[in-house]
Amino acid sequence: MGDSYTGNATCNNCGYSLHGLDVDGACPECGRAVLTSLQGDSLRFASPDYLLTLRRGITIAIAFGIASMVIVFVTEVVTTVIGRLGPGSRQAGLWVGLLMSWIAAAGFIQFTTVDPGLGDAEQPGSARRLARLGAVLMIGGELASALAGMLPGAPTRLTLPTSAAGLTLPWLASLLSGLVMWAGFLFYFFQGLLYAEWLFRRARDPNGVRACRRYMILLPIIAVFGTCVCGLGPYVAKTLHWHLLWTLRTRIADSLAVQRMEQVIADNVARGATLPPPAQDPGEGRQS
Repeated sequence: MGDSYTGNATCNNCGYSLHGLDVDGACPECGRAVLTSLQGDSLRFASPDYLLTLRRGITIAIAFGIASMVIVFVTEVVTTVIGRLGPGSRQAGLWVGLLMSWIAAAGFIQFTTVDPGLGDAEQPGSARRLARLGAVLMIGGELASALAGMLPGAPTRLTLPTSAAGLTLPWLASLLSGLVMWAGFLFYFFQGLLYAEWLFRRARDPNGVRACRRYMILLPIIAVFGTCVCGLGPYVAKTLHWHLLWTLRTRIADSLAVQRMEQVIADNVARGATLPPPAQDPGEGRQS
């Protein structure tokens, strides 16, 4: 019987309080070894289900984000440059792109799921929660903007009205949806990078931590000046952002791989310890 744990740590797999449990024992809720949960907040020791959720969320966010960007970009190029798409076809293309962006945002929400082992210690204003709020606001703002654009007399471009008569319901709806969307994007981007920095730190990746801090300044500059110069700035900034998230996905996958390898080793050791002793040779023990 080992020593009892007297601290306030929780199981990093299910969040069960480990206080009073045998240090050499297991969590009574999920069976995870107590010592594993006492190794700190490294992703290597996080819940495998939690890591799988993060990896799946990043994959969805990047895959459907790229699909949305390609669909909208191609639709705009074909409409503006080639001019072969009618208004209905262009609207359909933009709606499909919007749907892809909603799925990408849903993947980001999955990526910002709470760690069951650290949930009780999380602050209400954590970067994870604010980044998730930003994704929700973006979805709501984009949906409201699309619906506002379908109202009779909706402005094709949101410009300041020249008189009070210009303050119509469609204009106000477009303005409000745009503000919500931009507020959501700011939370999504800046708080999302802070959240990614926290995960890189847990993955023991200092390069990823530095990249998150650098991108908070670099990507907005690329987006703004790139728009003024060639119009591709936002696409370049998005690509760099996705590349950073994919790097984080790789670190998460590495942590999962280490966990699986350790589990295989532990299973092999357990099987070896319980193997029956080798059968005695029939000739052994006989007297000549």
